[in-house]
Amino acid sequence: MSKNMCAWKKEDIRNNEEEFKKRIEGAKFYCKNCGRASNDLKYLCRPGYL
Repeated sequence: MSKNMCAWKKEDIRNNEEEFKKRIEGAKFYCKNCGRASNDLKYLCRPGYL
């Protein structure tokens, strides 16, 4: 599974739901490209602060 959540497809999220939840819990950042949120900058391709 890719470290970068922005590359995850719907099927990847369904198959790795627990990992996805860990990465978004208490999100402080979002991707300026796709809009995904995360609790760590390293999981996003173009991070920005919420």
